[in-house]
Amino acid sequence: MSSLSESEPTPPPPQTSAAPLAGGGTEVPAAQVDSGALGHQEPVWTSADARTIRVTGEEGGCDRVRAEVTAQSGDQVLITLVTTKYSESAACTADIRHVPLDVTLDAPLGQRRILLETREESA
Repeated sequence: MSSLSESEPTPPPPQTSAAPLAGGGTEVPAAQVDSGALGHQEPVWTSADARTIRVTGEEGGCDRVRAEVTAQSGDQVLITLVTTKYSESAACTADIRHVPLDVTLDAPLGQRRILLETREESA
């Protein structure tokens, strides 16, 4: 079994839950969400004021995921799920966790379409 070398960053602990959305959550209609880049459909939620968006990311082993608002316009919001890979040489578990991730918009979502995309990076 390999161990992380001192030059490789240690991944942060996995996120297992998130605080409830303020004012309760409302599911965004599937027709308003384009998750084609993910390869699967996951529910997307908004807070009561529709400025916080909750998406679900997948992480596991030596990978961690976060969400970023990449672009916002009057008709759409682009949210990128960024997976950071922390090690290629260490032994990592093969588990997959579904992690709730929140992003904050400049203005309420309204009828804008949500586009979800993914990106990978190395630590």
